[in-house]
Amino acid sequence: MYSGSQIVENLADNFGSTSVIGYEQNSIILLRTHLPAMSGQLYAGSHLKIGVCLSAGGLVRYDNRSWHWKRGSVLITAPHENGSFDSPDVSMLGIAIDTATFCKSCQSDKAQYLSVVVEDEVIASVITAMWTCAEYHGDCPLFIHEGISVLLGRIAALSDVEHKHVHGIGLSYRQISCVTEYIKTHMDQDIKTNALADLVGMKPKQFSRALETSTGITPYKYILKNRMSEAKRYLEQGYCITQVAGLVGYNNPSKFSAAFSRIIGCSPSQWRARKID
Repeated sequence: MYSGSQIVENLADNFGSTSVIGYEQNSIILLRTHLPAMSGQLYAGSHLKIGVCLSAGGLVRYDNRSWHWKRGSVLITAPHENGSFDSPDVSMLGIAIDTATFCKSCQSDKAQYLSVVVEDEVIASVITAMWTCAEYHGDCPLFIHEGISVLLGRIAALSDVEHKHVHGIGLSYRQISCVTEYIKTHMDQDIKTNALADLVGMKPKQFSRALETSTGITPYKYILKNRMSEAKRYLEQGYCITQVAGLVGYNNPSKFSAAFSRIIGCSPSQWRARKID
């Protein structure tokens, strides 16, 4: 069983360029490092490890599982994970959290968190903020604990989605990410449920049920939600309403404005005015 002190010693002995900040007898470890490509054995322990790829990256393998770890994406390594691994050359920000200390249920439920690579702005932003606070302000335990609370809740929720997928009742986080990315890159087109189902190798009805299980909304509403999210971003960037309507798939600006108001709770012009003010 690897302890927090052993993790710190291993980093210091093998990766001289690593910056490490430990809290509470190394039950919390923050680090910034560049790791060369390597392979070996994962060592079981109660630390949940989370790494944000800053540059480089590539294919990560844990036994027979693999993920593509790229700039901005997050590698989650579950507590008690063991077996073989292959990792790419990567610069990263990371945190290791002793779940035996901060999440008592993990002692009896080791499958609560799953190892996976995800695209998640919340996790990446929280870890970046925690590192910045620790590096420039030193001792900031309240902020660190708040950040850990957010991370544990977020990752538990993502793991629940993966758990549902494993048991055949929902989409995996990777599948949801794939669907979301397709919607974003085809935003100006008429997006069909059939096309989204094909992306994840499902029949349309099966896909619709799985997406609703994982997200709580139908494919139509999920597409609409993503359209309006992009619309807000374009409005903040100064695009006029007619331009935004076309960019998110509406030929009729009036229909776009009506949909925006229904979903967001205010008109596009009101949204933009609030952001400018």
